[in-house]
Amino acid sequence: MSKRQQPITQMQGVLIHFLDGCQVLEADGGKLPKEIEDLREFIEYEIYRGMNGKDPREFGILDNQIRGGFLAYVYQGICLERVSYYQSYLPEKGGDYYSFKDYCEYGLKISTFKAMQLMKAARNTLILIDRGFDILPQSYSVAAALPSDITDGNGDLINDLSTAEAWQEAIELSGGKPGVKHVNAVVHPEKEAPNTVPLEGSKYEFLKEKAAELGISIKEMMSRFLDFCAEKFDDFINHSEAEPETESPPTKKRKRRGNTSTKPPFKEKASDKFHQRFDDYTSLGFDSS
Repeated sequence: MSKRQQPITQMQGVLIHFLDGCQVLEADGGKLPKEIEDLREFIEYEIYRGMNGKDPREFGILDNQIRGGFLAYVYQGICLERVSYYQSYLPEKGGDYYSFKDYCEYGLKISTFKAMQLMKAARNTLILIDRGFDILPQSYSVAAALPSDITDGNGDLINDLSTAEAWQEAIELSGGKPGVKHVNAVVHPEKEAPNTVPLEGSKYEFLKEKAAELGISIKEMMSRFLDFCAEKFDDFINHSEAEPETESPPTKKRKRRGNTSTKPPFKEKASDKFHQRFDDYTSLGFDSS
């Protein structure tokens, strides 16, 4: 531990070791990458030295940093698209790379696919902001899962589901906290997730077959079933959990030689019952991760 103040939280301890490590690296003649140097300056001057929990302006600074971080992928996507379009990565244009692929893999340490996803995510999120949504995707993977608006020469939308429509349905489906699984459920409703409930294979196949006959998903079928049984569902659970009363079979009194005592009547043991209970019916047939 250096001569810095003793940490009072685990995060502060990590920050102290991080700053010490940067100093050691520089003392040995090493050089920090630009993004690490920027992070170091933020920690050194904004967090470690400048903030002590007493200045009322601290919350505003931290809050802005937190909120800006949620949409960091939008900034990244915008910049990536410009670098790609103008080929700014080329040496004659100030870069150090001969292809966008090399720039992504060697410069940014990401795949070209992720770069394309970041660009798509940025476009989709900007559309949602333009449509007036207060709830926005909190990660690039959520935004990239949305369909992109595709228009014809007249500017008319040609894809079945617009970005805004898909996002609105995902919000409603998730109760206001949409994730990748909610977006995929809206955009790809035909993709039935594997059995995620520990049912016997035959029982799950039965549910799947009946749902197919009705032309609906397993989730929708179970939802309708619960709506139909809602009023009697509690009675069903209480009845299933109650142990049935059994009467002892009649016994015949028999005379025994040399012993007039009789054994207590035999009481038949109630048969064990297997109860299969579901904590979450809505997870039937859908990815719950």
